[in-house]
Amino acid sequence: MKKGFSLIEIMVSITLLAIIFSYFYGSVNSLKRSTNFYENKFNSLEDLKRYIAVLQQDIILNIGEVKILSEENKDYSILKVRTKNSLYNIDVPYVVWYVNKRKSTLSRIESVREINLPIKEDFHFFNLDEVAIGLNSFKLYKSNDLNNTKDILTYIDQRGFSKIVFETPGID
Repeated sequence: MKKGFSLIEIMVSITLLAIIFSYFYGSVNSLKRSTNFYENKFNSLEDLKRYIAVLQQDIILNIGEVKILSEENKDYSILKVRTKNSLYNIDVPYVVWYVNKRKSTLSRIESVREINLPIKEDFHFFNLDEVAIGLNSFKLYKSNDLNNTKDILTYIDQRGFSKIVFETPGID
């Protein structure tokens, strides 16, 4: 009658335990990677919704005319507006939305003074936010309907997202 385990039995049990632990480690690692992926995707979608909401508020709360300037390559528009929507507690700021073509970033400039692009070195009274990266296209179109509304159609093509088109009602 045996009183203990043989060396072979111990080696087999250690090998089986190592296989089970490596399987569990692979499962946990895979779960961690997928959680990080979906968390990053969720945060990107939240950022996208946030900057679209700011853009819509800039248009809806505008004072005066909404100016849409087209770039020479027709992939990007520049939006100039004076609005009641301020991220920096400026009373009725001037706001410009434009795409930096070198970085492919959508930027929002908010200032006390009127903004002319390109910004000169002595212009110090502005706040710049890079709100989106990887833009292929950012186009804005004014409504051409017979009711003379000031609705604005926005088209955004950003890497990693499906193309977005939405209409923002302007003030009549």
